[in-house]
Parts: sequence; structure tokens; C-alpha cells
Amino acid sequence: MSAGLVTEEAMVGRLVRIRRTVMQMLRDRGYLVVEHELVMGRRDFLRKFGESFHREDLLINKYKKNDPADQIYVFFPNDEKVGMKHIKKYVEMMKAENVSRAVLVLQQNLTPFARSFLQELEPKIHLEIFQEAELLINIKEHVLVPEHQVLTNEEKKTLLERYTLKETQVYIHAHMLGEIVLLWRSHVNDPMAVMIRAPQMTRVIHDSGEGMQKEALAMVASDVNFPKGHFPDYKIGPNNKIIDPEETHETVPLKEIVAKETAQLLEQQRRLSVRDLKEKFEKGLSGASKLSEEAKRREAASLDRQVLLKKLRDVLDTLKGRVAGRNRDDADEAISLVEALAVQLTQREGELIYEKAEVKKLASFLKQATEDARKVAEEERALALAEIEKARAAIAKVEKGLQEHDAASSSREKEEIEELKKEVREARRIKMLHQPSKVMDMEFELKALRTLIAEKNQLCNQLMKELAMIKRLEEHSSDLFELEGSNILGSQFCIIPRFDDAPDITSCPTQWYRVISGGNRNLILGATKPTYAPEPFDVGQLLQAEIVLNAEKVTIQTMGPINPAAGLERYVDSLMKRTDVEFNVVVTQMNGNDYSSNSVHVFHIGKMRIKLRKGWSTKARESYSTTMKLCGSRGGGNAAATAVFWQARKGLSYTLAFETDRDRNAAIMLARKFASNCNAMKFMLEADELAAFTWHPEETIHRLYIMYGFLSGTCFLLKVELELDLISSEDCSVLTHACSN
Repeated sequence: MSAGLVTEEAMVGRLVRIRRTVMQMLRDRGYLVVEHELVMGRRDFLRKFGESFHREDLLINKYKKNDPADQIYVFFPNDEKVGMKHIKKYVEMMKAENVSRAVLVLQQNLTPFARSFLQELEPKIHLEIFQEAELLINIKEHVLVPEHQVLTNEEKKTLLERYTLKETQVYIHAHMLGEIVLLWRSHVNDPMAVMIRAPQMTRVIHDSGEGMQKEALAMVASDVNFPKGHFPDYKIGPNNKIIDPEETHETVPLKEIVAKETAQLLEQQRRLSVRDLKEKFEKGLSGASKLSEEAKRREAASLDRQVLLKKLRDVLDTLKGRVAGRNRDDADEAISLVEALAVQLTQREGELIYEKAEVKKLASFLKQATEDARKVAEEERALALAEIEKARAAIAKVEKGLQEHDAASSSREKEEIEELKKEVREARRIKMLHQPSKVMDMEFELKALRTLIAEKNQLCNQLMKELAMIKRLEEHSSDLFELEGSNILGSQFCIIPRFDDAPDITSCPTQWYRVISGGNRNLILGATKPTYAPEPFDVGQLLQAEIVLNAEKVTIQTMGPINPAAGLERYVDSLMKRTDVEFNVVVTQMNGNDYSSNSVHVFHIGKMRIKLRKGWSTKARESYSTTMKLCGSRGGGNAAATAVFWQARKGLSYTLAFETDRDRNAAIMLARKFASNCNAMKFMLEADELAAFTWHPEETIHRLYIMYGFLSGTCFLLKVELELDLISSEDCSVLTHACSN
């Protein structure tokens, strides 16, 4: 059976009476209580709460008739012993509902710690304590208990001024119009003072004379045993059970009963109030503190906390012997508090020792971690120094080559200077033979001729290179194939045969190139199919296809450079204003294998990362980095103009088909611009990074051309010329491999 489950019939009847008394108390203090709750019997009680229930199910929540915001809770704890844990739970519940007043009905006394905690909550939270035995009978229904009326502030002020009293005074009797008016400050343990808080006062009206005696006979409580002539004298047994005494035939006169109960009520009125009890306790506490101070002066100043607590307990024991009654109970409670404080101090010292040990462990751990980090840093520094030394050696080698190249070029410059000197001497001779004005005119004409010759020479070299490239194309071209397609971004080029008897183009190795200024061309990695769809990087450049046919190379190229698509730049500029751009795509391949599903995916291109998702599921999401690649698809096919190749990271790649070629080209341009903003300059360059090595063994100089394509679509040519005696063909192969990587 669970804790707090009530099933006994006697306990059920007891709780019915307690709940009825609580409802009557709430009604008397102005809370809204319906009539059937005031007269609820055993049958209605069981119908509402069941045959077996918990005490906490009896929870009551009521509000004032004239102020619905003023609410009160009545708690019935399940446990017999109520401590700090229960009080905190009830306080949290009251704070959550914004309620500041409650009544707690207990089976036993509250623990000392819980009482001290309730005092700390005042005045924000006002929680009144009653035991179940105190609520078995509503004492207000007794004829000797007068009517209690809570005074308003105006009424209290008028009465205090009339009788020249202060709020600190306990009570006063006054005779007014045949009525006895009793004023006292609220007492926390008085059932008549429930829901009344200091400094509120109440008016207690007693009817005097014969009318009072007649009314006393007419208003006897319902549980009086008339044949016996006295009130029931049951007792409270174990587990708060009501034990009826054995039937006796002795009768007690009613006058003695009334006199006895009257004396008890007067004695209850003479009890000390909470404030007086607090003042006496403070006086005793101050006396105890004085005694402890005197003891401290006589003893050594190095006493620790445990000794101080022990002496304080001895002082309280001494004080306990001097007082009696309820003050003695308060002294006992103070002694228990001191003992609890001693236990807490001991626990705290243990916790401090444990924390100190933990701090020492943490310090040793941090020290070890610092040593490990220092070792790792030293190792990394050593590796970095080794790499720096290697780089310095490589730089020194390159500088040496450059110096030798400068020395060779300086010798040629000296020869040219000598020739110029000869020309100057000749000019001076002519100047001596002619008039000075004619010599100056000849000098100006000579400078203009030299400038013109230099321009013509440069133009001639350019035309010679282009003519050589055209001748080479005409020599190697057998007019077997031609390019089909327009020179506009978004179109697709396809190599088709001119004659029916031409060889099958699919069986011939094919390689596409970009032709840049000067007749040089750059390899397009992966473009080895008969079809090729230009991408934004190809704008402004010629495209050339090289076909290997029977150990011979056939070269064909476009009629002109690739032109940009109309409106693409404005479209991309409008998309750049967004932080995340979405495109609908279909995954055709994953890691080089055909993708089984043809469902639509969403391709996100953001300013910081690229993401591919299907519905709520994310397939891939990577930030811009040097390992990511995004370029046009090199796989050929009819949909090459709308497809891209995306390598999210090493080991994960996709081939994506867009809805239109415009979306495909815009996605490539957006990704490259966002990657440039993220300082990922090598982003997507490996797919378009072009490294070509040209080695002519018949020449005395090897020429190494490395072309890098950047996001803006421009090209920068790095030309390195090395003498034959400085580098061998094997070294050239190594450089070529390094450039391609």
C-alpha cells in the first residue's frame, strides 16, 4: 500500500470532521464556501474522494468573496513527520500560483528546522500550522466562545485612541452598551486567529446576564452527551485514533463543567503572544551571548568552532534550568538548533577538505596537461622549423637560378648599351657637322621611329604566333569533324563527323582545351567526351578539341570566344543579396555511380556553406574549403548544359542536374563568389586548375607554363624558364606532377 493511503473507517470519519471544521473557519474569515461543503457527511465525502484516498487529495483552494485575487491553500500532508522538503514543495506551489497565505494541517508536530524556515519566509509567505487533533471540533460553535470580528484599520485606530492604547499591549477589557469587547493581537497557534496576521486585531463580544446563560443552554455543541450531563471525554490514542472511555455511571454537574471550561478559556487568553515570547527568547539569547562573551574573555582566543558551539549548548542548558513552561520548550528547540548547526559545521568542514583535495587534483591535472601541451607545441615547432628550412633551401635554389638569369640578361644589356653608345657618338659627329636645330629634329625623329619600330615588332610577333597556330591547325585538320553548337554560355558543343565514312568519334580519345591570348592553351580536366557544355569560366575564351586518330592529332576549335548569357549577371547580382539561395536538382550520380532515385532534392548555396537535402533529411553539408570542388559536368550527354559536378569533401561527390542552364551557371558563379568572400581562394580550382608542361628537347631552354584560373574569370600566366644544364627531364616531370597537384 502506498504511503499516506487512507482506508480505515475511523480515520475517514476523523478526516470528515477535520475538513468540515476547516471549511467553517474559511467561511468565518470571508472566503467563498458553498453550503454543501459545510454540511458534507461521510457518504458525500466518500463519493467525492473514493473509498481509498491520500490526504493530499483533500487539498483546498478558496478565495475571498470581495477579492478573488486573495486566495488561500489548505494542505493535508501524507507523511506524519513534515520537514523542510514538504514545506519547500508547498512554498514553490504557492509562488507558482501567486498565493501568499496557506494553512497546513499536520498529524504530528513540525520539525525545528521547518519552523525556523517558516519564520524566514515571513512576511512574504504566511503559512499557519494546525494539528489534526485541534480541528476535530470547531471551538467557535461552543457557547462559551464569543463572536470574533476582525477590525478594520479605521475601527482599530478609533478604539486605540479611545482607550489610549498601543499595539504592543496584549489586551484590554471595556464595557460598552452591556457588551464586553476584547482586543488582542493575533496569536499564531490560536484556532480563532486563523487567517489573521499581525498587527490585525479582533473584537470579541460576550453576551452578559441571564441572556448569556440561556443562550449557553440553547447553543450546546451537537456532540454533548445529555444523559451524562457533560461533554465527551474521548482521548487520542496511537495514530491519532479516537478512544472512547468505558461507560461509567458517574455524572458531573453541568456547573462544574462550565466553570472548568471557562477557566481554560481564560487561561488560553492569558497565554503569551508570539511577540512577547520572541522578546523573552531574545532576552535569554542576549544573556546567553553575554555569558559566552565572558567565557571567551577568560579562555584562550584560539578556540575553534566546535568548542564555541559546545559552550553555547552548555549556556542554553543552564538557561533551560532557569525557565519553565513553554520557554523551556523554546530552550530545548534552541539546543537542537545548536546541535544541528554543529553537525552542519562538521559537514561543511568535511566538504571543504574534500573540495581542497579536488582542487589539488585539478591543479595536478592542469599541470600535467600544461606539460603535455608544451611538449606538443615543441614538437610542432620542430616540425615547422624543418619545413621552413626546406622552403628556404628551395627559395635559395630559385634565387640562384634567377641571379644567373639576371647575369646573362645583364651581359646582353651591356652589348646593347655599347651599340647605343656608338649611335650616340655617331649622332654627336653628325651634330658637329650640321646645325644644332637640324640635329635636334633628327633626334626627335629618331625617337619616334624607334617607338614605332618597337610597336610594329610586338604586333608582328603576335601575328606570327597566331599565324603559326592557324597553320598548325590547318596542317593537322583533316576536315573529318566539326563542332556543332553556338558560342553562347548555356549551349552545348558536340563533335560530329562531316562525312558518313568518318571514323566513330566515340572510339577516338578526345581532350578539350581553353585557348588564351598568345596562342597558348590550357587543359580542361575531365573534359574527354565528344560533347562539352561551356561554363562561366569559359566566357571570353576559345574552346578547342583535340582528337587522337590513328596516332595523329586532329584539332578543331570554336569560331569565336564564348559569349555570356543574356541577363545572367543581373540574375546573379540579385541572388547575391540573399544569405541562402535554393535550387531544385536531381541527383544523377553519387561517387561516380548512378543514383537509384530520381526524386527532387534542394541544393542550398549559402554565404558560408553548401548543403544538399531531400525534404527534412540533409544528404551533405560542408563549408567552403580547399577540398571542395564545384564545376560543370564533364560526363557528356544531352543534359550536360544543366548539370554540375560537386565534390563536398574527399570521398563524397555528386552529379546534379538543374532545371535550367541558367540556374546551373548561376549556382557555379554564386558558389565561387561566396568562396572568394570566405578567403577559400583554392575552392573549386582543382577542377579548373590548368597546368601544362611543354618540354622541347631540341631547345636549350625548357619552358614551364602554369596557368591558374581564378574566380573572376581572368587568367594569370606564370612563366619559368630554366636552362638545360640546370634541370633534367626527370626534374621537369617532377615539376609537372607538382603543378598538377
